[in-house]
Amino acid sequence: MPGSPPTFATSSFHRDIVVFNAATCERLKEIKAKGVHMVFSPVDEVMALTVEHNDELPHKLKLSSITHDFVHFHKPALYVLDTSRSPNPTTRRFMLQWHGIRAFSFSPDGSMLAIKGIKNRVEIINSMRGLGYGVVRSHTDEVTHAEFTGGGDKLVTMSKDGTLRVTDVRTMRSVAKLEMDNWRNPLQLAVSTSGVVASIWGRTVTIWDYETGVMNSYNFETARGSEAWPLSISPDLRWVASRTDDGADVTDLATGKVMYSARLESGFVSSAAFSADAKYLVMGRCVNGHHGRSDSGILNMWEIQV
Repeated sequence: MPGSPPTFATSSFHRDIVVFNAATCERLKEIKAKGVHMVFSPVDEVMALTVEHNDELPHKLKLSSITHDFVHFHKPALYVLDTSRSPNPTTRRFMLQWHGIRAFSFSPDGSMLAIKGIKNRVEIINSMRGLGYGVVRSHTDEVTHAEFTGGGDKLVTMSKDGTLRVTDVRTMRSVAKLEMDNWRNPLQLAVSTSGVVASIWGRTVTIWDYETGVMNSYNFETARGSEAWPLSISPDLRWVASRTDDGADVTDLATGKVMYSARLESGFVSSAAFSADAKYLVMGRCVNGHHGRSDSGILNMWEIQV
Protein backbone atom coordinates (compact mmCIF):
# COMPACT_ATOMS: atom_id res chain seq x y z
CA MET A 1 0.00 0.00 0.00
CA PRO A 2 1.24 3.56 -0.68
CA GLY A 3 2.38 5.91 2.05
CA SER A 4 4.24 5.48 5.31
CA PRO A 5 4.87 3.28 7.20
CA PRO A 6 5.33 0.65 4.47
CA THR A 7 2.44 -1.79 4.68
CA PHE A 8 1.15 -4.90 2.97
CA ALA A 9 -2.17 -6.72 3.08
CA THR A 10 -3.22 -10.35 2.86
CA SER A 11 -6.50 -11.66 1.48
CA SER A 12 -8.17 -15.05 1.19
CA PHE A 13 -11.62 -16.58 1.27
CA HIS A 14 -11.01 -17.88 4.79
CA ARG A 15 -10.38 -14.67 6.72
CA ASP A 16 -10.89 -10.95 6.41
CA ILE A 17 -8.15 -8.83 4.84
CA VAL A 18 -5.36 -7.98 7.29
CA VAL A 19 -3.03 -5.00 6.92
CA PHE A 20 0.50 -5.33 8.34
CA ASN A 21 3.38 -2.95 9.00
CA ALA A 22 6.10 -4.22 6.67
CA ALA A 23 8.95 -3.07 8.93
CA THR A 24 7.66 -4.56 12.20
CA CYS A 25 5.11 -7.18 10.97
CA GLU A 26 2.59 -5.62 13.38
CA ARG A 27 -1.08 -6.12 12.51
CA LEU A 28 -2.45 -2.66 11.83
CA LYS A 29 -6.02 -3.30 10.74
CA GLU A 30 -8.60 -5.83 9.59
CA ILE A 31 -10.87 -5.06 6.65
CA LYS A 32 -14.22 -6.81 6.56
CA ALA A 33 -13.92 -8.39 3.13
CA LYS A 34 -12.84 -11.77 1.77
CA GLY A 35 -11.66 -12.16 -1.81
CA VAL A 36 -8.95 -12.73 -4.39
CA HIS A 37 -7.08 -10.74 -7.09
CA MET A 38 -6.50 -7.84 -4.70
CA VAL A 39 -4.80 -4.78 -6.23
CA PHE A 40 -3.98 -1.36 -4.77
CA SER A 41 -3.96 2.16 -6.09
CA PRO A 42 -0.37 3.48 -6.22
CA VAL A 43 -1.38 6.88 -4.81
CA ASP A 44 -4.49 6.43 -2.64
CA GLU A 45 -5.51 3.99 0.07
CA VAL A 46 -7.89 2.26 -2.33
CA MET A 47 -8.11 -1.42 -3.16
CA ALA A 48 -10.04 -3.59 -5.58
CA LEU A 49 -10.76 -7.29 -5.21
CA THR A 50 -13.05 -10.03 -6.49
CA VAL A 51 -15.49 -11.50 -3.98
CA GLU A 52 -18.26 -14.06 -3.89
CA HIS A 53 -21.29 -11.80 -3.44
CA ASN A 54 -23.08 -13.93 -0.88
CA ASP A 55 -25.86 -11.41 -0.35
CA GLU A 56 -27.49 -12.48 -3.63
CA LEU A 57 -27.18 -16.23 -3.15
CA PRO A 58 -30.17 -18.21 -1.83
CA HIS A 59 -27.91 -19.83 0.76
CA LYS A 60 -24.71 -18.25 2.00
CA LEU A 61 -21.67 -20.30 1.06
CA LYS A 62 -19.15 -21.35 3.62
CA LEU A 63 -16.03 -20.20 1.84
CA SER A 64 -13.11 -22.57 2.30
CA SER A 65 -10.57 -24.40 0.18
CA ILE A 66 -12.80 -27.49 0.34
CA THR A 67 -16.05 -25.80 -0.75
CA HIS A 68 -14.71 -23.21 -3.23
CA ASP A 69 -11.83 -23.27 -5.73
CA PHE A 70 -11.53 -19.43 -5.76
CA VAL A 71 -11.66 -19.50 -9.57
CA HIS A 72 -15.25 -20.33 -10.51
CA PHE A 73 -17.71 -18.02 -8.76
CA HIS A 74 -21.46 -18.33 -8.29
CA LYS A 75 -22.01 -14.56 -7.98
CA PRO A 76 -18.68 -12.81 -8.67
CA ALA A 77 -18.44 -9.14 -7.81
CA LEU A 78 -15.71 -6.53 -7.95
CA TYR A 79 -15.50 -4.36 -4.85
CA VAL A 80 -13.54 -1.11 -4.91
CA LEU A 81 -12.90 -0.03 -1.34
CA ASP A 82 -11.62 3.09 0.40
CA THR A 83 -9.40 1.86 3.18
CA SER A 84 -6.91 3.40 5.58
CA ARG A 85 -4.22 2.53 8.09
CA SER A 86 -6.33 4.28 10.72
CA PRO A 87 -9.06 2.48 12.71
CA ASN A 88 -11.71 4.21 10.59
CA PRO A 89 -14.07 1.73 8.90
CA THR A 90 -13.55 0.75 5.28
CA THR A 91 -16.16 2.04 2.83
CA ARG A 92 -17.14 0.67 -0.55
CA ARG A 93 -16.97 3.06 -3.49
CA PHE A 94 -18.89 0.84 -5.86
CA MET A 95 -19.53 -2.74 -6.90
CA LEU A 96 -19.64 -4.30 -10.38
CA GLN A 97 -20.98 -7.74 -11.25
CA TRP A 98 -20.54 -10.03 -14.24
CA HIS A 99 -19.06 -13.40 -15.04
CA GLY A 100 -15.26 -13.50 -14.76
CA ILE A 101 -14.83 -9.99 -13.41
CA ARG A 102 -11.53 -9.14 -11.71
CA ALA A 103 -9.18 -6.18 -11.34
CA PHE A 104 -5.82 -6.06 -13.14
CA SER A 105 -4.23 -2.74 -12.17
CA PHE A 106 -4.77 0.92 -11.34
CA SER A 107 -3.32 3.70 -13.48
CA PRO A 108 -0.31 5.54 -11.99
CA ASP A 109 -2.48 8.46 -10.85
CA GLY A 110 -5.13 6.10 -9.45
CA SER A 111 -7.93 7.57 -11.54
CA MET A 112 -8.52 4.52 -13.77
CA LEU A 113 -8.73 0.80 -13.22
CA ALA A 114 -8.16 -1.94 -15.80
CA ILE A 115 -10.49 -4.89 -15.24
CA LYS A 116 -11.53 -8.12 -16.90
CA GLY A 117 -14.67 -7.28 -18.79
CA ILE A 118 -17.43 -9.06 -20.65
CA LYS A 119 -16.28 -11.99 -22.82
CA ASN A 120 -12.72 -11.80 -21.40
CA ARG A 121 -12.02 -8.37 -22.87
CA VAL A 122 -10.16 -5.71 -20.91
CA GLU A 123 -12.18 -2.69 -19.85
CA ILE A 124 -10.89 0.56 -18.38
CA ILE A 125 -13.18 2.18 -15.84
CA ASN A 126 -13.18 5.26 -13.65
CA SER A 127 -11.94 4.16 -10.22
CA MET A 128 -14.15 6.60 -8.33
CA ARG A 129 -17.57 5.52 -9.59
CA GLY A 130 -16.96 2.56 -11.89
CA LEU A 131 -18.07 4.35 -15.05
CA GLY A 132 -16.80 2.87 -18.30
CA TYR A 133 -13.97 4.61 -20.15
CA GLY A 134 -12.86 2.23 -22.91
CA VAL A 135 -12.48 -1.37 -24.07
CA VAL A 136 -9.45 -3.19 -25.51
CA ARG A 137 -10.85 -5.17 -28.44
CA SER A 138 -7.68 -6.27 -30.23
CA HIS A 139 -7.21 -9.69 -28.58
CA THR A 140 -8.84 -12.87 -29.88
CA ASP A 141 -8.61 -14.88 -26.65
CA GLU A 142 -8.69 -14.34 -22.90
CA VAL A 143 -6.48 -11.58 -21.48
CA THR A 144 -4.64 -12.77 -18.37
CA HIS A 145 -2.65 -9.66 -17.38
CA ALA A 146 -2.90 -5.89 -17.91
CA GLU A 147 -0.57 -3.15 -16.65
CA PHE A 148 -0.41 0.60 -17.30
CA THR A 149 2.81 2.24 -18.43
CA GLY A 150 4.49 4.79 -16.18
CA GLY A 151 2.77 7.75 -17.81
CA GLY A 152 -0.64 6.08 -17.69
CA ASP A 153 -1.22 6.78 -21.38
CA LYS A 154 -0.66 3.18 -22.53
CA LEU A 155 -1.96 -0.20 -21.35
CA VAL A 156 0.06 -3.38 -21.86
CA THR A 157 -1.97 -6.58 -22.12
CA MET A 158 -0.98 -10.25 -22.18
CA SER A 159 -3.33 -12.76 -23.77
CA LYS A 160 -3.79 -16.46 -24.41
CA ASP A 161 -3.92 -15.55 -28.11
CA GLY A 162 -0.11 -15.40 -27.88
CA THR A 163 0.40 -11.65 -28.07
CA LEU A 164 1.62 -8.81 -25.94
CA ARG A 165 -0.13 -5.62 -26.98
CA VAL A 166 0.31 -1.98 -26.14
CA THR A 167 -2.88 0.07 -26.41
CA ASP A 168 -3.18 3.85 -26.45
CA VAL A 169 -5.55 4.66 -23.59
CA ARG A 170 -6.87 7.80 -25.27
CA THR A 171 -7.82 6.19 -28.60
CA MET A 172 -8.04 2.54 -27.43
CA ARG A 173 -6.08 1.53 -30.54
CA SER A 174 -3.20 -0.93 -30.54
CA VAL A 175 0.15 0.82 -31.09
CA ALA A 176 2.55 -2.13 -30.68
CA LYS A 177 2.36 -5.92 -30.73
CA LEU A 178 4.75 -8.76 -29.96
CA GLU A 179 3.83 -12.31 -30.96
CA MET A 180 5.15 -15.09 -28.74
CA ASP A 181 6.24 -18.55 -29.87
CA ASN A 182 5.78 -20.11 -26.42
CA TRP A 183 2.40 -18.55 -25.86
CA ARG A 184 0.36 -21.30 -24.27
CA ASN A 185 1.12 -20.44 -20.65
CA PRO A 186 1.19 -16.68 -19.89
CA LEU A 187 2.49 -16.42 -16.32
CA GLN A 188 3.82 -12.99 -15.36
CA LEU A 189 3.81 -9.41 -16.64
CA ALA A 190 5.47 -6.24 -15.36
CA VAL A 191 6.00 -2.80 -16.89
CA SER A 192 8.70 -0.40 -15.71
CA THR A 193 8.16 3.33 -15.30
CA SER A 194 10.15 3.84 -18.52
CA GLY A 195 7.78 1.57 -20.45
CA VAL A 196 9.98 -1.52 -20.81
CA VAL A 197 7.87 -4.69 -20.66
CA ALA A 198 8.92 -7.94 -18.97
CA SER A 199 6.88 -11.11 -19.38
CA ILE A 200 7.18 -14.80 -18.66
CA TRP A 201 5.43 -17.31 -20.92
CA GLY A 202 5.95 -20.90 -19.81
CA ARG A 203 9.72 -21.03 -19.30
CA THR A 204 10.59 -18.12 -21.60
CA VAL A 205 11.49 -14.71 -20.17
CA THR A 206 11.05 -11.81 -22.61
CA ILE A 207 12.18 -8.22 -22.07
CA TRP A 208 10.76 -5.81 -24.67
CA ASP A 209 11.15 -2.10 -25.31
CA TYR A 210 8.12 -1.49 -27.50
CA GLU A 211 9.20 2.05 -28.44
CA THR A 212 12.53 0.98 -29.96
CA GLY A 213 11.59 -2.58 -30.87
CA VAL A 214 14.55 -4.02 -28.94
CA MET A 215 13.73 -7.45 -27.50
CA ASN A 216 15.68 -10.08 -25.57
CA SER A 217 14.54 -13.50 -24.37
CA TYR A 218 16.01 -16.55 -22.66
CA ASN A 219 14.97 -19.87 -21.15
CA PHE A 220 14.35 -19.34 -17.45
CA GLU A 221 15.36 -22.83 -16.31
CA THR A 222 18.47 -22.98 -18.51
CA ALA A 223 19.69 -19.62 -17.23
CA ARG A 224 19.16 -20.44 -13.58
CA GLY A 225 20.32 -24.05 -13.85
CA SER A 226 17.33 -25.60 -12.08
CA GLU A 227 13.56 -25.79 -12.20
CA ALA A 228 11.44 -23.10 -10.57
CA TRP A 229 7.95 -21.64 -10.82
CA PRO A 230 7.97 -17.82 -11.26
CA LEU A 231 5.43 -15.99 -9.09
CA SER A 232 6.23 -12.29 -9.40
CA ILE A 233 8.41 -9.77 -11.25
CA SER A 234 9.52 -6.68 -9.32
CA PRO A 235 8.14 -3.34 -10.59
CA ASP A 236 11.65 -2.09 -11.41
CA LEU A 237 12.26 -5.20 -13.55
CA ARG A 238 15.29 -6.27 -11.50
CA TRP A 239 14.08 -9.46 -9.81
CA VAL A 240 11.93 -12.55 -10.27
CA ALA A 241 10.57 -14.33 -7.18
CA SER A 242 9.93 -18.05 -7.64
CA ARG A 243 8.84 -21.16 -5.83
CA THR A 244 11.35 -24.02 -5.82
CA ASP A 245 11.25 -27.61 -4.62
CA ASP A 246 13.21 -26.56 -1.53
CA GLY A 247 11.41 -23.29 -0.85
CA ALA A 248 11.88 -20.06 -2.79
CA ASP A 249 14.48 -17.91 -4.51
CA VAL A 250 15.06 -14.59 -6.23
CA THR A 251 16.79 -14.34 -9.60
CA ASP A 252 18.16 -11.46 -11.61
CA LEU A 253 15.60 -10.76 -14.34
CA ALA A 254 18.17 -9.68 -16.92
CA THR A 255 20.32 -12.83 -16.64
CA GLY A 256 18.30 -15.48 -14.78
CA LYS A 257 21.10 -15.86 -12.21
CA VAL A 258 19.95 -16.95 -8.74
CA MET A 259 20.80 -14.15 -6.30
CA TYR A 260 19.17 -15.47 -3.12
CA SER A 261 17.55 -18.75 -2.10
CA ALA A 262 15.67 -19.81 1.02
CA ARG A 263 15.00 -23.34 2.22
CA LEU A 264 11.59 -23.42 3.89
CA GLU A 265 10.88 -26.13 6.42
CA SER A 266 7.16 -26.66 5.85
CA GLY A 267 4.50 -26.07 3.23
CA PHE A 268 5.12 -24.58 -0.19
CA VAL A 269 5.11 -21.04 -1.55
CA SER A 270 1.87 -20.26 -3.37
CA SER A 271 2.12 -16.50 -3.96
CA ALA A 272 4.61 -13.64 -3.97
CA ALA A 273 4.47 -9.87 -4.31
CA PHE A 274 7.00 -7.05 -4.37
CA SER A 275 6.29 -3.62 -2.94
CA ALA A 276 5.85 -0.79 -5.43
CA ASP A 277 9.36 0.48 -4.66
CA ALA A 278 10.79 -3.07 -4.89
CA LYS A 279 12.26 -2.78 -1.39
CA TYR A 280 10.16 -5.55 0.16
CA LEU A 281 9.14 -9.04 -0.92
CA VAL A 282 6.30 -10.97 0.70
CA MET A 283 5.64 -14.65 0.05
CA GLY A 284 2.63 -16.65 1.14
CA ARG A 285 3.17 -20.25 2.14
CA CYS A 286 0.44 -22.91 2.11
CA VAL A 287 0.60 -25.42 4.94
CA ASN A 288 -1.70 -28.46 4.77
CA GLY A 289 -4.60 -27.74 2.40
CA HIS A 290 -4.52 -31.19 0.82
CA HIS A 291 -6.09 -34.61 1.35
CA GLY A 292 -9.35 -32.87 2.24
CA ARG A 293 -7.88 -30.90 5.13
CA SER A 294 -8.36 -27.17 5.60
CA ASP A 295 -5.24 -25.21 4.81
CA SER A 296 -3.39 -22.62 6.84
CA GLY A 297 -0.85 -20.05 5.80
CA ILE A 298 2.51 -18.57 6.76
CA LEU A 299 3.92 -15.28 5.51
CA ASN A 300 7.61 -14.76 4.86
CA MET A 301 8.86 -11.23 4.29
CA TRP A 302 12.25 -9.97 3.15
CA GLU A 303 13.72 -6.50 2.92
CA ILE A 304 15.70 -6.24 -0.31
CA GLN A 305 19.10 -4.63 0.16
CA VAL A 306 21.38 -3.98 -2.81
